[in-house]
Amino acid sequence: MNPDPRIFYFGCMMGSKGHFLHDSHGQTYWANYRKINNFPWIIDQLDTGFCPAEGNGEGHGRFQQLDGWSILAIWDSSGDERPGSHSTYLVDTLLACGQLERLAKEKFPQFWKRMTDKYSILHFSHIGETVSERRQRMKRP
Repeated sequence: MNPDPRIFYFGCMMGSKGHFLHDSHGQTYWANYRKINNFPWIIDQLDTGFCPAEGNGEGHGRFQQLDGWSILAIWDSSGDERPGSHSTYLVDTLLACGQLERLAKEKFPQFWKRMTDKYSILHFSHIGETVSERRQRMKRP
């Protein structure tokens, strides 16, 4: 495991609408994620792309490891009530789901608390399609 992993939160800031990428040092990346060294994803992937395609109830999420990163994407309207709202946590090393959950709570306590204050139980899955995977499958002839 990387001794000092970089962790990011893609979601709504406190008191604002719209989903943006934030690092654990308070930096917000409004659109140009390529400014982040070795950051592999674009907005289409971040904006619900890692969320579960099935069971998109509030507080339901999907954990996955992809391209050397660990990702926890949760349907979450605690910061933005519009349809499709979510919170996604991404870390640049391979972690177990519980490790990523603990790191997210530690580095982004205000976002995690806002979410867990609204949903008493969170459900995370390791299986099933993500929204991105479903979009790709639907494009095939």
